[in-house]
Amino acid sequence: MSVLQINSEAISGFSRAIQKAGVKIPKDFSIICIDSNPLEAVAQEPSLTTISPPAADIGAAAVTALIKSLAHLDIEDPQKFWRGTLVTRESSGPAPK
Repeated sequence: MSVLQINSEAISGFSRAIQKAGVKIPKDFSIICIDSNPLEAVAQEPSLTTISPPAADIGAAAVTALIKSLAHLDIEDPQKFWRGTLVTRESSGPAPK
C-alpha cells in the first residue's frame, strides 16, 4: 500500500499514527510527498520520499499569467504540467509480496 500526499506537514500525523498501529514504513506501507521543503522531509522518521516541483518555473508562469490577465491579454495555455524531481528517501520501498 502507499499514499501520495500534497505536503509534509499533512503527512506527519498520518505517518506517526500508522507506525503507532504497528505498520512498518516502507516495508508495509510507502509514503511519497509532493513538497519542496527538504529540511522537513529529512526531519520526518523515516525521512520522506518527495517529488519536488520546479517552484521557480511555476512562480514565473503564475506571474506571467497574472500580468497578461490584468492587461486583458489571452493566456496561451492556462493549464501547464511540470515534471518534478523524485528524491528517494526512507519512506518508500518495493511493494510487499
